[in-house]
Amino acid sequence: MQREKNKMQRKWFRSCIVMSCSCLFMMVVFYVFSINALATKGYEMRSIETTLSELTETHKQMHIEEAQLTSLYRIRQVSTELLLDSSEDIRIIHDAGQFAMRN
Repeated sequence: MQREKNKMQRKWFRSCIVMSCSCLFMMVVFYVFSINALATKGYEMRSIETTLSELTETHKQMHIEEAQLTSLYRIRQVSTELLLDSSEDIRIIHDAGQFAMRN
């Protein structure tokens, strides 16, 4: 009887050790996967931040270029290069409606 009881206790103790080791192994695997996922996300965030800073710089440069191209000085310069004359006799035509008028 005592022998069977000892045998059962040893069996139970071995089962507890196996379960504990299994749980510990599962926690280690989960921890490794979690750390790997965090590292991957960190790299991805740095990559996106780099792209964002490049796009911000490009946006600034394009804004400066737009201001230069639309400046009055630039328009006058291009108009003299293209030999455009200023209009002297300007007539404004008012729209009478959607339909054509007969004389």
